[in-house]
Amino acid sequence: QRTLPATEMPMTAMRLPWREGFGGGRLFRIDIRVLTMASVATKAGPPTVLALANIKGWKELALPGVAAGLLGYAVGNYAGFAVAYLMKGLLG
Repeated sequence: QRTLPATEMPMTAMRLPWREGFGGGRLFRIDIRVLTMASVATKAGPPTVLALANIKGWKELALPGVAAGLLGYAVGNYAGFAVAYLMKGLLG
Protein backbone atom coordinates (compact mmCIF):
# COMPACT_ATOMS: atom_id res chain seq x y z
CA GLN A 1 0.00 0.00 0.00
CA ARG A 2 1.42 3.37 -1.07
CA THR A 3 1.37 6.30 1.34
CA LEU A 4 1.87 9.92 0.41
CA PRO A 5 5.08 11.63 1.49
CA ALA A 6 4.77 14.62 3.83
CA THR A 7 5.41 17.07 1.01
CA GLU A 8 2.69 15.62 -1.20
CA MET A 9 -0.05 15.63 1.42
CA PRO A 10 -0.72 19.41 1.55
CA MET A 11 -0.70 19.67 -2.23
CA THR A 12 -3.25 16.88 -2.53
CA ALA A 13 -5.42 18.48 0.14
CA MET A 14 -5.42 21.77 -1.77
CA ARG A 15 -5.82 20.28 -5.24
CA LEU A 16 -9.12 18.45 -4.66
CA PRO A 17 -11.22 21.46 -3.53
CA TRP A 18 -9.60 23.56 -6.25
CA ARG A 19 -10.67 21.12 -8.94
CA GLU A 20 -14.21 20.85 -7.59
CA GLY A 21 -14.58 24.60 -7.11
CA PHE A 22 -13.32 25.56 -10.53
CA GLY A 23 -15.19 22.68 -12.17
CA GLY A 24 -18.44 23.75 -10.52
CA GLY A 25 -17.78 27.37 -11.41
CA ARG A 26 -17.23 26.43 -15.01
CA LEU A 27 -20.47 24.45 -14.99
CA PHE A 28 -22.41 27.49 -13.71
CA ARG A 29 -20.44 29.90 -15.95
CA ILE A 30 -18.95 31.93 -13.11
CA ASP A 31 -16.15 34.29 -14.08
CA ILE A 32 -12.71 32.75 -13.54
CA ARG A 33 -11.51 35.92 -11.79
CA VAL A 34 -14.26 35.60 -9.16
CA LEU A 35 -13.48 31.92 -8.67
CA THR A 36 -9.80 32.67 -8.27
CA MET A 37 -10.43 35.38 -5.68
CA ALA A 38 -12.84 33.14 -3.76
CA SER A 39 -10.34 30.29 -3.80
CA VAL A 40 -7.52 32.51 -2.53
CA ALA A 41 -9.81 34.01 0.14
CA THR A 42 -10.65 30.59 1.54
CA LYS A 43 -7.09 29.30 1.57
CA ALA A 44 -4.83 32.29 2.19
CA GLY A 45 -7.01 35.00 3.73
CA PRO A 46 -7.63 38.71 3.14
CA PRO A 47 -4.03 39.99 2.83
CA THR A 48 -3.27 37.59 0.01
CA VAL A 49 -6.54 38.43 -1.74
CA LEU A 50 -5.62 42.11 -1.67
CA ALA A 51 -2.16 41.39 -3.05
CA LEU A 52 -3.56 39.22 -5.86
CA ALA A 53 -6.15 41.85 -6.78
CA ASN A 54 -3.46 44.53 -6.99
CA ILE A 55 -1.04 42.38 -8.98
CA LYS A 56 -3.66 41.24 -11.50
CA GLY A 57 -5.35 44.66 -11.73
CA TRP A 58 -8.69 43.35 -10.49
CA LYS A 59 -9.40 46.38 -8.28
CA GLU A 60 -13.17 45.78 -8.38
CA LEU A 61 -12.71 42.35 -6.79
CA ALA A 62 -10.44 43.47 -3.95
CA LEU A 63 -13.15 44.53 -1.49
CA PRO A 64 -15.46 41.51 -2.03
CA GLY A 65 -12.45 39.20 -1.74
CA VAL A 66 -11.28 40.76 1.52
CA ALA A 67 -14.84 40.66 2.87
CA ALA A 68 -15.11 36.97 2.00
CA GLY A 69 -11.80 36.26 3.73
CA LEU A 70 -12.85 38.15 6.88
CA LEU A 71 -16.20 36.37 6.91
CA GLY A 72 -14.32 33.08 6.67
CA TYR A 73 -12.19 34.03 9.66
CA ALA A 74 -15.28 34.92 11.70
CA VAL A 75 -17.27 31.81 10.80
CA GLY A 76 -14.23 29.57 11.10
CA ASN A 77 -13.44 30.74 14.62
CA TYR A 78 -16.94 30.05 15.89
CA ALA A 79 -17.13 26.75 14.03
CA GLY A 80 -13.82 25.74 15.59
CA PHE A 81 -15.08 26.52 19.09
CA ALA A 82 -18.30 24.60 18.39
CA VAL A 83 -16.39 21.53 17.26
CA ALA A 84 -14.04 21.78 20.26
CA TYR A 85 -16.96 21.89 22.71
CA LEU A 86 -18.71 19.06 20.86
CA MET A 87 -15.61 16.89 21.08
CA LYS A 88 -15.15 17.80 24.73
CA GLY A 89 -18.73 16.72 25.40
CA LEU A 90 -18.39 13.48 23.45
CA LEU A 91 -14.99 12.45 24.76
CA GLY A 92 -15.33 13.74 28.29
